[in-house]
Amino acid sequence: MSLSVLVGFRRKWPDPFRHCHRDRRTLARFGAARMLGLVLVLGVLAGPIVAHAGDWFAPLSGKDVALMAVDTGLLAIDWGQSRYIAVHPDGFHEINPLVGHHPCENTVNAHFAAAVPAYWFSAWMLPPKEATGYKRIVNREYFSIAMGVIEGANVGRNASMGIKLRW
Repeated sequence: MSLSVLVGFRRKWPDPFRHCHRDRRTLARFGAARMLGLVLVLGVLAGPIVAHAGDWFAPLSGKDVALMAVDTGLLAIDWGQSRYIAVHPDGFHEINPLVGHHPCENTVNAHFAAAVPAYWFSAWMLPPKEATGYKRIVNREYFSIAMGVIEGANVGRNASMGIKLRW
């Protein structure tokens, strides 16, 4: 006699994306042309950084840490708002093409669980700000400020639409 007969049923592990059939095709709908454009833009922006690889992972200043903490807080708020959107697909939708128009919570969690460490790594990899040369434009301080402005605008937009936090 097997254990499943004794228990009375055989349980199959649930598919975490069983309610997210739309999310499996998100990147396919994003379009190859857009992805190619994104890769080209990132390649052009990464050129000066790669040219001076000796500056990668320089120690973080107090200002860098403070900016990264603010950005991480805004990412956490956006994460909570995106989870609220996932639970209320009839009233709201996402504008982020990487998670889809109506993502499920698992997709949102996976996206932000990858986005937060990717942001930390990207900011740390950039060189510190200097008075001359390319580091006066391409540096971790300006990257963190730009990230904060973008995330702050997104969080403010979501809040103005009545989107709450869901944890």
